[in-house]
Amino acid sequence: MENRIPILEYPFDFERYIKSSLREIEDNEERKFAAKLLEDGLNEAIKSYENKYKRLQQIVYSDIDYGKNKYETAITIIERDYYDSSNETLFPLDDADLEQRNGYTDQNGMFSIGTIFLESDYKKMKEFESCAPFYGTIRCQKGETIVSFYVKHSDRYCSMIESIYRIFKDNGIRWNTINTGYLERFFDVFIVPLNRNGVAGIDIQDIRIDNVNIWFGEFSSQVRYNMIPLWNIRWITFGAESFLDVEENEGHYVHEFLLRNKRGEYLIQKNEDIDKIQHEDDKIIIVSKKEVFEGWKALQMNQDICVNYAGYEAPLLSNHRKNSFFSQCLRKTNAKIITKLDLYRRIMELDVHHYIEAIDCEICDNIDNIKQWEDMNWFIKDEYLFPEKSRKILLFKFKERIPGYYLNDSFIKFAVSQIQLEIAEYKCIGISIKAC
Repeated sequence: MENRIPILEYPFDFERYIKSSLREIEDNEERKFAAKLLEDGLNEAIKSYENKYKRLQQIVYSDIDYGKNKYETAITIIERDYYDSSNETLFPLDDADLEQRNGYTDQNGMFSIGTIFLESDYKKMKEFESCAPFYGTIRCQKGETIVSFYVKHSDRYCSMIESIYRIFKDNGIRWNTINTGYLERFFDVFIVPLNRNGVAGIDIQDIRIDNVNIWFGEFSSQVRYNMIPLWNIRWITFGAESFLDVEENEGHYVHEFLLRNKRGEYLIQKNEDIDKIQHEDDKIIIVSKKEVFEGWKALQMNQDICVNYAGYEAPLLSNHRKNSFFSQCLRKTNAKIITKLDLYRRIMELDVHHYIEAIDCEICDNIDNIKQWEDMNWFIKDEYLFPEKSRKILLFKFKERIPGYYLNDSFIKFAVSQIQLEIAEYKCIGISIKAC
C-alpha cells in the first residue's frame, strides 16, 4: 500500500543465515545431512510463519486504514496562452482570466489594466508595494501618454478561498489549509493619467489602450505578465434530474445525489432552498423545501493526478498529506501526542517536505523582534476558542532544502497555518533559520 512502512523495518534473512552457518560444519557428510534437515524442516516452518505474519500485517493495516485523502486542492500557474480547455484535471480560478481584461475603475478612480505575477519572496513583495507608483506610458488613438502605475494585491482570489471555506463548513467537511503561495503574488495594476503638469489628464475609460509599457526598475526580471492560476476545482450546475429517491417528509423533500461513477469529490453550495446537506459514503443527501428545482451549484474537486500539458511548468502547490501507519493509528484512536517529533512528523506529512524541513520549535512569551506573516486561514481567526492575545507563541524554525527559492516563505506559512488548525491553544509562527 502507498506510503506505508512495514512494521518489520529490517527483516532478518534466515535463509542467508542458515547457509552461512552450514559452512562452519567441516565434515562434508554432516553438512549435507544438516542442510537437508534444515531445508525440509526449519526453512518450511520459517516460510509458514513469515506468510502468517504478512497476513496479520495486512489485517492490521486494513483495520486501521483511514481511507484515501479526500477534498484535496492543488494550484499552479501558467501563461494564459498555454491554457488547454481539454485538460479535465486543472481549471481557471476565475474564467475571466482567460481574456485579456481592461478591468474596472476602483473606488479611488484608478483604472485597472490587468494583473501581474511577482516571482519573489515576501521581503521583495513588500519592497515592490512600497516602491509604487511606477511610471510608464500607454499608447492609444490620441497618441502616447505618460502615466503612473499603482499595484495592490489581487483580492478576488482570496475571496474565492474564503467562499470555498464556507462551502466546506456548510457541507460538514473538515477544512485543510489551501496553499495560497501563488495567489499571494498576483497584483492588480492601476493607472492614473498625467499631463505635462503632472495633473490627471485624459479619461482612460473613453479610449482604447493599444500598448502599455511600465518601468518596474529592479523588479523587472521578477514581473511576469499574462499569468493565470489554475486549480483542480470547477463549478457545476445541476437540476432535479440529477437526484434520485425524492421523499417528502413534513413539507420537506429529501434528495439523494449518488456519487457512484462520479469523478472526484463534490461539495454542494448551500442556498435559500437548501436546509441541510449530509455526506455519506456513496451519496450526498440534501433536505430542501423544493421538490423540483434548477440551477443548484456544486464544487467538483478532481482527485486524480493533475495532468501537466505543454506550458504547465510551475510546481503544483497542494495540501496533500502523506499517510503513514503511525498517523493512521493516531487518527483511528484520536490520540493526542504533542512532542517535538510529533510536530515534525505532522509537518513532514505535508506536501512541502521537498522544500523545507522543521528543525526546531520552542514556546515563547512574545516575538516582538520577529516578522509575522498572516495565516493562510485568515478568515477563521474569530472561530478559535483561545483569544490570540492570551496565547503563548509556538515558534517553528525551518531549514530551506532549496535555499533562496522564492516560494520557501509560502511553504513555511502553509505548514504553520495547517499546524495552527490542529493546535489552537498556541499562536503558531514559523521562520527560516536565516532569520534566527
